Amino acid sequence: MEPKNLLFIFLTAVLILLVVSNLTSPPSHKADLLDRAGGRTSKNGIHPETPFRHRKPANPTRLHSSDVPRHPLDPLTVTELNTVRDIIRKDGVLGNRAHALHSVVLEEPDKQVVLAWEKGDPLPPRKAAVVARAGGASYLLTVDLGSGEVNRRGEKTLSGYPTMTMEDMTSVTWAPLASADFNRTVVERGVDLGDLACLPISSGWFGKTEEKRRLIKVQCYTMKDTANFYMRPIEGLTVLVDMDTKQSYAGDIGWRHSESPITGLEIREVRPKVTLVVRMAASVANYDYIVDWEFQTDGLIRIKVGLSGILMVKGTPYSNLDQLNQQDNLYGTLLSENVVGVIHDHYITFHLDMDVDGSDNSFVKVNLQREYTKPGESPRVSYLKAVRNVAKTEKDAQIKLKLYDPSEFHVINPRKKTRVGNPVGYKVVPAGTAASLLDPNDPPQKRGAFTNNQIWVTPYNKTEQWAGGLFTYQSKGDDTLEVWSNRDREIENKDIVVWYTLGFHHIPCQEDFPIMPTVSSSFDLKPVNFFERNPILRVPPNVENELPICKADASA
Repeated sequence: MEPKNLLFIFLTAVLILLVVSNLTSPPSHKADLLDRAGGRTSKNGIHPETPFRHRKPANPTRLHSSDVPRHPLDPLTVTELNTVRDIIRKDGVLGNRAHALHSVVLEEPDKQVVLAWEKGDPLPPRKAAVVARAGGASYLLTVDLGSGEVNRRGEKTLSGYPTMTMEDMTSVTWAPLASADFNRTVVERGVDLGDLACLPISSGWFGKTEEKRRLIKVQCYTMKDTANFYMRPIEGLTVLVDMDTKQSYAGDIGWRHSESPITGLEIREVRPKVTLVVRMAASVANYDYIVDWEFQTDGLIRIKVGLSGILMVKGTPYSNLDQLNQQDNLYGTLLSENVVGVIHDHYITFHLDMDVDGSDNSFVKVNLQREYTKPGESPRVSYLKAVRNVAKTEKDAQIKLKLYDPSEFHVINPRKKTRVGNPVGYKVVPAGTAASLLDPNDPPQKRGAFTNNQIWVTPYNKTEQWAGGLFTYQSKGDDTLEVWSNRDREIENKDIVVWYTLGFHHIPCQEDFPIMPTVSSSFDLKPVNFFERNPILRVPPNVENELPICKADASA
């Protein structure tokens, strides 16, 4: 390992030890009190909660009926949308049948037309691409707003149906009202019909029995004593409705609700997510390393590393790539005349003494796996399940990240649990996962063997602080993180250390010369069942007059 990397790891590890150790979750009864507590803070302390008074923003709602397009790619205006509707009605392409326009968007001009257009030029002909439905069939139309012509873009031959309109969403709610079965079933469950909130849900496609029918499922909830009705589904009660015939299936069960829960539910407050950033910057030779620790009010800790500075370069006789022969290889990029920026890697390893609600922790790999249904069990073929494996020894926790092995990596305290029984924990959310491509027997790779995996877990040992070992100059790699981990010591329910390596492959480009812009990557430590509920709920909400009001600049 190079001396600059040793110094960098030293500085980084010191900061990590200061900010990460002794993560302690509040006892469940105190957490509950904290979550329920109301109040506001100021420089003079914490004060009891006072009622918030809402006021309307000072600027009135802007009307868009007078908008006009100024660029070939500007979306259709309100006036143009109304014109499209009138042209389709007049043309009669959909006949005299009841119809619906499911999608009306700008049909973009050809790319060359857009590129040739300059400000002040007249706009190319404005056209609309329309997806319509009439008489149980779907239509693809092009409407020329200037000439009033309507052209069919061919028959729809693919499977599926267009997205629902608002009329679809509201009309299916009334379709099954002829049946009293649903009302009786709801009442038998102890739910008042006046407390119902129901949502249409896309049903997908699960076989030929559903072909040629535009079906939608309806799931109902109770809104009694809550604004978050999604937490109160009426289990075992789902309606399947044909949106074209308004016929209900699944036992003729119906439902009713007087308003749309989507458009009728107003959001009256927001809770701010605030981030405290602790920054360390180290200038090591030609590179500048910036390490940000971001502490967020939802409990997330984000560790971000930014790389900047001056490239390490080498000379070359070439001033242009045209001068190279096929057998020549610069092992880098020609940045300027006679200057090559060489390909290289950066690895920053973090020593994370987690101590999640106590010193004795366990490392759990939560593997997401595909599970198959049994024949005839379901129209579905597969689903997902989480398999949790507690690492017993160090080798169980040597993690080489793989795209097609999706996993989560939890550090838990098995002796501390939430009120519903989940062990409190934090998880490592990887990013910046560039792996070393050097041969394991390459001398630099022997010294940097800590890059062979992205995650390691070792029992706490005060002498094991530096992933590359204490003596890195001319080291043969006999005292690295890999050597310690291969001892395969026990780590279950022990005082453990998690090591995470951020990796960067850097193929220089001309924008990196003569001084580089900052390139950043990060990974997260995210609470997983560490709190009893979302901790942001403890934060007093912003009232309306504290929110920013955005408006267009007069010169725009």
